[in-house]
Amino acid sequence: MKSFFLIITVLLCVYSCNRAKSDGDGSVSVNNGVFTVSLNKIKSDVKIIPLSSLVESLELVQLECHEDAFFRSFEMTTVYERYIGVRPTLHDNFKLFDRSGNFLTTVGRRGPGPGEYTNSIGYAIIDEKNELIYLAVHPNKILVYNTSGQFVKEFFTPQMMFSPRMFLSDDILTVAHIPTVFLVGRQNHPEMNNSGSIMFQFDVNTGELLKELATPAEHFVLRGSGFGGGVVHSNQNIPGLFDFMPRLFTQEQYDTLYHIDLKNNKCLPIFTLDYNFTTPQDKPSFIQLNKNLIMTQTVKIHGTPTPHGTFSVERCLIATDLTTKTSSRVKIINDFFGGLDALPDNFLPNHFRRGYYVRSIQPEDLMEDIKDRLADRNISENDRQILNRTLSTLREGTNNVVFIGKLKNEIKLNLN
Repeated sequence: MKSFFLIITVLLCVYSCNRAKSDGDGSVSVNNGVFTVSLNKIKSDVKIIPLSSLVESLELVQLECHEDAFFRSFEMTTVYERYIGVRPTLHDNFKLFDRSGNFLTTVGRRGPGPGEYTNSIGYAIIDEKNELIYLAVHPNKILVYNTSGQFVKEFFTPQMMFSPRMFLSDDILTVAHIPTVFLVGRQNHPEMNNSGSIMFQFDVNTGELLKELATPAEHFVLRGSGFGGGVVHSNQNIPGLFDFMPRLFTQEQYDTLYHIDLKNNKCLPIFTLDYNFTTPQDKPSFIQLNKNLIMTQTVKIHGTPTPHGTFSVERCLIATDLTTKTSSRVKIINDFFGGLDALPDNFLPNHFRRGYYVRSIQPEDLMEDIKDRLADRNISENDRQILNRTLSTLREGTNNVVFIGKLKNEIKLNLN
């Protein structure tokens, strides 16, 4: 009889352990393939994540001081195997550097003629295989240049693009954006239809529109001019995967991370956050670092975010392991460079893109960050030496420096 009770006890223990493992920590639920994280079920403790657990190594690249090469540190900086590209957020030219930081060229120029653009650049990608650069320019133009900055060709989308993102695979260019149903201004662009399609596919050799891809849901359509209504994140950290996250500021809904199934013409919901945000500006951003790890940044606005208002910003970073169904509040520390904050008051989607950790910063700002860290009484002697060596290499008035680290293929974090 004792043996019988012993067996039952062991079986119950194994069952409980397996169930706990499959259920995770209770913060993550799965319904029809969609992972949902409940913010109020995540512990308040903040785990320190060393950057070395996410990237293989880290280098600090000084960009060349050329008169056409300077840019503001918050501009979108994207790293490729051989190039560093900088897409301006306002009316400026795309800038191209090599991986050593040498300035190569500006791409395109302002103007109304062929190969020129009068509006800001919505998105840019570099095709290193064919040495081509694609710029998505408002309202409905895709401009193609070579890596010497020379214009090659252009083609047009069938409707105005709002916050476009591009993905290139097997000579097929996919352009995803937030479609807009126009209430005003359509008379200025009669050539564009009113399809509301969320994606278009082009043959990059001919510029031919191959097909328009289905709109996944009615709430993706912005009503009105679309300006200031939202933004799309597509970080593409997983080779061959086109992820897509629209953040619509004008509508009350949770944001969702989608995977674009190009073969089956679908946009599949993957991940979302369950939390009662009080204003549209409070909505989160999701970044998928690999197939199992997603980072969520929540931004909560306190006060009135206007030029004359008084407000503060509260940020929270959450890591979620889809395999173990666990989540934790985290802070990422740059342990390669003396324990600096890897994401100091910056927007998460800008830093993990196309398989790299990237942080562009003005030398003066990095010098201040280092001095603040050196003033910490708890800093180790090793970190102090690293920071002092780094500080000695920086010069005021020079171009930005860029931290670059390749994301690991396998990332294992203990979030329990």
